[in-house]
Amino acid sequence: MRRKGIWIWISTLVLINLLGCSQLKPSIKKNKAFANYSLGVIFEQKGEREKAISCYKKAARCDPTSSTIQIALSQNYLAIGKLDKALFHAKRALKLDKTGIPYFILGNIYLIRNRYEQAISAFEKVVELDPENIEAYNILATLFIQKRDYLSCILTYKRLIELTPEVPSLYFDLGSIYIKCEKILEAIDTFSKALTLSPKDPRINFILASLYEYKGEDEKAISYYKNGLSIDPENLPNRKGLGKLYLKQGEIDLAIREFQVILEEDPNSKETHLLLGVCWEEKKEFEKAILSYKKALEIDPKLEEAYYQLGICYDRCGKTDLAIDSFRKIISINPKHAEAYNYIGYLYAEKGINLSESVRLIKKALAIEPENGYFIDSLGWAYYKQGRIDDALRQLKKAARLVKDDPIIIEHLGDVYHAKGMIKEAIGAWKHSLEVGNKDDGVRIKIEEAEKRNE
Repeated sequence: MRRKGIWIWISTLVLINLLGCSQLKPSIKKNKAFANYSLGVIFEQKGEREKAISCYKKAARCDPTSSTIQIALSQNYLAIGKLDKALFHAKRALKLDKTGIPYFILGNIYLIRNRYEQAISAFEKVVELDPENIEAYNILATLFIQKRDYLSCILTYKRLIELTPEVPSLYFDLGSIYIKCEKILEAIDTFSKALTLSPKDPRINFILASLYEYKGEDEKAISYYKNGLSIDPENLPNRKGLGKLYLKQGEIDLAIREFQVILEEDPNSKETHLLLGVCWEEKKEFEKAILSYKKALEIDPKLEEAYYQLGICYDRCGKTDLAIDSFRKIISINPKHAEAYNYIGYLYAEKGINLSESVRLIKKALAIEPENGYFIDSLGWAYYKQGRIDDALRQLKKAARLVKDDPIIIEHLGDVYHAKGMIKEAIGAWKHSLEVGNKDDGVRIKIEEAEKRNE
């Protein structure tokens, strides 16, 4: 938000300009009220609040019907933190003056006291009496955000835009509220208007790119990321967004290029080292991936995601012991990291070693996420390796229900059917596994051998 604070101070001189001195002169021209009031203004402008208050009090005794004097007293008491007296004089001013100014002061007092509902009521009265009071609308918008009353906030910003349609920050703020409300189309429309008014703002390009990416319109997202970079080539959020989108699309070399540029500017970006590691891993350049993950861990030695990706990378290049060490490191940092327990347990099951420990670890994962179909598959697979075929079948059937059309789970189910002598069901499961994406030639071999035996 562009506003530094939630209230604003009205100088007494501004109030004089708003009200005019003519209100004072008819009522105090035959006494000392006007002279004391004028002297109070001078002291106030010099920052001598106590002397100003003394003069305003003398003026008020001479002319108790002047709302201007009561407003001046209220503002100066507010400035020195005497809120009770500020409130007293603001309410007296309100009895004498039904314009928005006394309500504005009341609103500020209520804000300082954290009485937000009363503040809202006061500022709503201001805009009722003065429908073009921009500052009151700004304060109301901020208060509605604090209350999470987003509908009222949206209406307030729309009114502000009606009053000042050429202010880009208002569209930015309104668009941000639409995002909070998950009104994506409205957010896109609003930020597009902000970009029209402020075409050189890379932040707006970044937000529009992110919104289009959220909608699945990747090409539009790429266009906005690139536009943001054309405005400011050093804008790292746009560059990182572009790199992540390239990674998502499988454009690995393009992603690597973007992440390397970021690291030239910000070598301590642990997230970028992680993303670069994923890129190298996708290219099966595991040593480079490992180096990237280790750099991320040099920056943040407790970065769980880096240890997790490092463990996966070690697993993929056949370094099982190092993979297990990485996952155990995660558990030492976060004993509730279910994925780490499951991964170690599954690795043991795959290798056919430490099977009791495998079951124990997978059960720990399931204690954290009891309906995770992948963990249930791991448990079924560990049971299968233990020779507990009925237990394995029960778990794998459940896993297949929870995770539809996963080729590995379905292959495992086929293996268990085969172990039970249910050859027809095994062949059906293996064929289904191939249909949903399993590219392992070993599955085809299993089907061929089973069909021969079943003839």
